[in-house]
Amino acid sequence: MGKTRIFYKPSQTCIKTKVVIMKLMTRSALIAPLLLLASCSSNAEKNAVKPYKPLTVDLISVSSSYDETKVDSLKENLEMLGMKVNTRYFDQTISDLGYVNLDDNRVTSLINAIKAPDSDLVWFIRGGAGALNLLPALEQYTDELKQHPAKPIIGYSDVTAIHHFLNNIVGWPSVHGIVAAYNSEIEAMSDEPKLPEKEDTSNARESIARLHQSLYEGVYYDRLLPLNDAAKQGVSGELRGGNLTLFQATIGTRYEADLTDKILVLEDVNEGYRKIDRVLHQLEYADNLNAAGVVFGQFHSIDANDAERLIYKTVLENYAKRVSIPVYYYPYIGHGFYNRPVFLGKTAELACAGKNYCSLKQEKLLSE
Repeated sequence: MGKTRIFYKPSQTCIKTKVVIMKLMTRSALIAPLLLLASCSSNAEKNAVKPYKPLTVDLISVSSSYDETKVDSLKENLEMLGMKVNTRYFDQTISDLGYVNLDDNRVTSLINAIKAPDSDLVWFIRGGAGALNLLPALEQYTDELKQHPAKPIIGYSDVTAIHHFLNNIVGWPSVHGIVAAYNSEIEAMSDEPKLPEKEDTSNARESIARLHQSLYEGVYYDRLLPLNDAAKQGVSGELRGGNLTLFQATIGTRYEADLTDKILVLEDVNEGYRKIDRVLHQLEYADNLNAAGVVFGQFHSIDANDAERLIYKTVLENYAKRVSIPVYYYPYIGHGFYNRPVFLGKTAELACAGKNYCSLKQEKLLSE
């Protein structure tokens, strides 16, 4: 079994302390990361890789609307971590269906953000619904984007539709991971009081620090559970997929992906276990998916009890018994407390050195 890579994640107490200090100081792109690294760390943490990278980020949303009153504070908090953050492409005039804008406007904002020469990546503020509607308009930019240097996008849930377009039509890799508004750092920086019954929200224990380090160091996870004998043999291939509901919506359409030699990563939330069972039967019956393997993330709700977690896992195990391809379970991907980043459109190596667990490894996406 491979050695787990250690990532530095500052504690929420540490982050809150830094926020208070930095709010009293004149903001500087250099001061913020130095303060974050200067204290609240053990000897081991001080020797770890610097947790945040001075990336230039374009924040965007192309799905459900977002509370506009929170955009400035989100930008401010992210800049405290040493990033340069632009909100120039967050263009919200809420549509009749509650999307952030009309379809044409959403596509224009996304394409402009992707093509912007002065940013390193595009980070989605949130998911929601409505991104699938953009595929026909996005398709018109395929040839243009293929001539453009690839730029990572980061997000999950409804952002799966954008991953699907970039991975399968344009041929770019992308990052399935936390959105900008929901993660451990933003949770710690929030001034909003927590309700006693909601101690943690979706992805509230997944850090931006891990995301940044994954971009520059690659990923290595060694607690994937093999769900069938085929999984114990290992498999390699480019990752595809994301949210199961969004992935299913492309099956049988002109946007259906060619999954030959590809490994599907699938997660979902707020869907009953019988519906998940039905959809997995559909994937099993499909003649032309031809995936080389499947990695299942989390499907149960964030507050599920043991019995609820078990019934969802049973659905996944039953699917694994019926198919001949390798199937793995890693409930640290998706809408849970954690959402480990993985790179869609990039090769992953899955290996099983021991009896109980397997590992997933991917090389870095960005260079210093």
